[in-house]
Amino acid sequence: MEEKSIKTKKLLLLIAVSLLIPFMAMMIIMSTYGIVKEYAKVNRQNPFEYGESLKELLKGNYVLYKNLQEKLTGEPQQYSDLYITDIQGFTRSLRRLDGEYADTEAAAAYVKQLFDSVMKYSVENNELREFGIYDYYIEDLETGSSMSNTVTGILEKADYFYYLEILFDEKGYANIVDAQSKDTDLLIKNASDCFWVRNGLLEDYLLDSGYSMFRYNQYDIQQYGDGPRNCRIIYGITQKTWDQITQGELGGYFPIMSIYTAYEISGISNWILAACLFAGLFALFLPLQKLAGKSLSVYRIFRLPLELFLFLLSLLIVFVDHFVYEIAGLLERAYTSGIQNILGVSESAAEKLAWLRHGMLLYLLFLFAFYLGVCLRPLIGKGIKRYIQEYSLIYRFFPFCKRLFLKLIESWENIVVSKKVKRTILKIVIINALILFGISLLWVGGLPVTVVYSIVLYILLKVYVSRIQKKYQLLLFRIHQISEGNLNVEIKEDLGMFNPLKEELLTIQGGLKNAVEAETKSQRMKTELITNVSHDLKTPLTAITTYVDLMKDENTTEEQKREYLDILERKALRLKVLIEDLFEVSKATSGNVNLRYMNIDICHLVKQVRLEMSDKLEEAGLDIRMELPEEKVIVSLDSQKTYRIFENLFQNIVKYAMPGTRVYVQGNVKEGQIVISLKNISASEITMDVAELAERFVRGDSSRNTEGSGLGLAIAKSLTQLQGGEFKLESDGDLFKVILSFPCYGSL
Repeated sequence: MEEKSIKTKKLLLLIAVSLLIPFMAMMIIMSTYGIVKEYAKVNRQNPFEYGESLKELLKGNYVLYKNLQEKLTGEPQQYSDLYITDIQGFTRSLRRLDGEYADTEAAAAYVKQLFDSVMKYSVENNELREFGIYDYYIEDLETGSSMSNTVTGILEKADYFYYLEILFDEKGYANIVDAQSKDTDLLIKNASDCFWVRNGLLEDYLLDSGYSMFRYNQYDIQQYGDGPRNCRIIYGITQKTWDQITQGELGGYFPIMSIYTAYEISGISNWILAACLFAGLFALFLPLQKLAGKSLSVYRIFRLPLELFLFLLSLLIVFVDHFVYEIAGLLERAYTSGIQNILGVSESAAEKLAWLRHGMLLYLLFLFAFYLGVCLRPLIGKGIKRYIQEYSLIYRFFPFCKRLFLKLIESWENIVVSKKVKRTILKIVIINALILFGISLLWVGGLPVTVVYSIVLYILLKVYVSRIQKKYQLLLFRIHQISEGNLNVEIKEDLGMFNPLKEELLTIQGGLKNAVEAETKSQRMKTELITNVSHDLKTPLTAITTYVDLMKDENTTEEQKREYLDILERKALRLKVLIEDLFEVSKATSGNVNLRYMNIDICHLVKQVRLEMSDKLEEAGLDIRMELPEEKVIVSLDSQKTYRIFENLFQNIVKYAMPGTRVYVQGNVKEGQIVISLKNISASEITMDVAELAERFVRGDSSRNTEGSGLGLAIAKSLTQLQGGEFKLESDGDLFKVILSFPCYGSL
């Protein structure tokens, strides 16, 4: 028993260590989040200073210039008319057009139409998405005509947080005239690269349009087309709009990505990966085998194939790399807002739930790393070569195929039947067909023979297995009936290969019946327990309340008060005894009792209890007949608890035995056990199951008129079992018997 306790403690220690290491890693990482947030805040980029956002402006240039030309001419304009100055030359440059066809007007018209459709799809759709953020102004330098989405027209630099002014000359080349932003130098540099190096419309879009028609020689672009000409375009973002963007009110892909980028460069992903390595190395080198008593690799869950281990490890690394999005969502309170909107809780509660969710994810991540470390432990003892031989699926693939084929042949008659059995049969037939196909290649006409043979084999096997499936479905139906609560199902059909399962099912059916009966009995006894507890506690409390009210009455005499005070004292003592008994039986039932074992003469102890209760026994008119061994019977027990056992038993006899009858106390030693029985004639008829009398708050008199708490036998039973003894109740008519047995050292 002591060895089992040591193993249990080691197992609990193993579990505690396994759970504590990932928890430590989680706490260390989360403790750095304050520093990470400040670092990300300082290094957060302005997304409108970088390429993706500037490309949106590049697209806007062509749209705004087209709109301005339409305003000047008063007629619709096509992108091809504005931006391809030599349509014939451009058409000849396309690789998919041969020389003769490229010179035709039909080819030029086709290319022009295709160019306009690509531009409309690629430029206008993106322009509509982003221009809600920008204020813009475009001016034709020759005519002075302009357009703007603001009331004031031209944009003043002083009014804007973000300001970019671009000038296009007569050839379509762009120059950055003026700029203003969080990092103005960076904006000028990136904008210059975008508008100058990627000056041509064709360079920027047609190569990425998805139309192979436009994969041309890009070194000859500018001789065929230009960008906007002789115009000035100004873009601006106000401070108010910028604040709305940074606070997430306008959303948008680019602002969000700038936040994530700031968290990425903080290096938190590397720290999480290092913490995973820390957890994995702990699991790899920690002396877990000493705690578990054996190698953990004997458990299937820790015997991962090498390929699966590498796959899971790669998943771990990928997840760590993307965990920065989780951290950014937490620290930027995106998850807090989401939880608050979904659950409708307060902001404080939503924030706590967000942190709890994140902590659990991070903990599971480190626990997974710890698990991978445990799975890799065989590498230390076996070495790399042997580890690969035993754990690599690829290394064992060909021997496995051979063993699998032989196993299929040997187990054909005992095939496992399931809903996917047709698929299993189909796989076997395909394998067989491939083998026959390989053989048939050596002979003329072997392929048709193989096809016919496979079809016939499939049909025969399907008929055979279908018969098995019918019996399987019948068995499954019976099981379903039993699972639905019908425990009286009879299975008379012949189930063939499933007959052994039928016998086991019948055994389970009987066990379920017994379990249901036991549960029903348990529920009934619980209900009675609650009723009895309420009754026994309510009765003295009601009396106390009543007599307290009487004593408060001014008309109550001093003599009556003394009388009431005596009654209150008895009821209070009664309630005290009841509560103490309830506390005692609760401790005994839960095992929360400190036992002090010593060698005692149990027969002498029984005689001592009988002697001390002789007055009560005589008052009840009971004649005690003792038949105990004269020699000493030594038993290792707690003397105080054992005394309580027999005291409760004699008190039970005093309360419920018929006055004027004899009580027999007998004891004898046999097979290393001292068996002591107490027999008495019950004053009331025993109408309930005698075994239930040892339950809490159950009494022999159903009217509950006696002063007993109903806990005496329950305490005696619990204390007996705690000391390794057995406690049984029996009845024969009105004869009530209590039988106790303890291991003993024999008689002296």
